[in-house]
Amino acid sequence: MSLTRETSHVPGNILGALCPTSGHKGAFHWLIYLCMDSNSGVMFHASRPNEQDPHSWEFHTAHWKAFESKSCLTLAVIGRVVDFDPRNPARAVEMMRGRLQPIPMAVPPEDKAREPKFTCRVRFRAALRLLVTHQAFQLSNQDSFVDRYDDYFPSLTITLPLYILMYPKRH
Repeated sequence: MSLTRETSHVPGNILGALCPTSGHKGAFHWLIYLCMDSNSGVMFHASRPNEQDPHSWEFHTAHWKAFESKSCLTLAVIGRVVDFDPRNPARAVEMMRGRLQPIPMAVPPEDKAREPKFTCRVRFRAALRLLVTHQAFQLSNQDSFVDRYDDYFPSLTITLPLYILMYPKRH
């Protein structure tokens, strides 16, 4: 089955999203996105409130329409909230926020060998590890999600499984 808006933007689905950054070419901003209804959802991510300070990071959530956003480059279904209630999507949002917000803005010990410094990708990986251990969330193989493109682009160390390219590549 091919991934389309109709097959991936299903209430209760958890998606991984990549957006461009103002950093070097090939750098992306990594987000977790929870579909709340057929049009919108909530993003969960680490952001830098002060772009000039590479060490200032904070947890951020916001309503977002990923499929309509010009800044969203790629989306991939990575999991699902097990008992998602479409009549009360705020419950799933609060459950995810409660799990994700306490994650430290630091490189976890298990990533020290591969990650020289903290980035939103480091936090994304830590968030996936945490969600996969919680019974309320059902995630696909989070390691392949974050590691798959290492084989293709080892210098960029970015990854995604099957993905949707939101806007055609400009030449």
